Amino acid sequence: MKKLFFLAITFFSIIQSSNACTVDYTPIEDLIEEAEHIFIGYVVEINYKEFERHIEKSYKDSPYEMGEEGLIYIGSVEYEYRSLPIKIFKQTSEVPMYVSGGYCQGAQVEGTGKYIIMTYKYEDSDGFGSKAWSADNPYFKELEKKLYEKFETK
Repeated sequence: MKKLFFLAITFFSIIQSSNACTVDYTPIEDLIEEAEHIFIGYVVEINYKEFERHIEKSYKDSPYEMGEEGLIYIGSVEYEYRSLPIKIFKQTSEVPMYVSGGYCQGAQVEGTGKYIIMTYKYEDSDGFGSKAWSADNPYFKELEKKLYEKFETK
């Protein structure tokens, strides 16, 4: 019986981890080199269409009724956001008005506010994906200092 219990736990752990996001261990230096644009700016608008579709689908596909407590994972939802750059460190072209965030490896923009944003060109489309660090993030000041040292001393 114990073996069956441990097999069941292992099986469900594997199933659960297959839906989980992997952690991005890319060094910050590589992210800086690969970025199309790097800037400090304010997020001024977030387009939640995909988010709302995901929530609606999650409720339809779940055993919960609308309004009931239920677990809904939103980290894998893509959304677009518009930012207003105030300090541009790097740009290979005009800074795009809208960039994508969300999914497992994209920027996790949690409302309007000041961010360091790095954009990356999608290989199979015209859009840009992004990584972002909020001014509330403890790493923000350290990253900001690195960017000024790298791009302002040239």
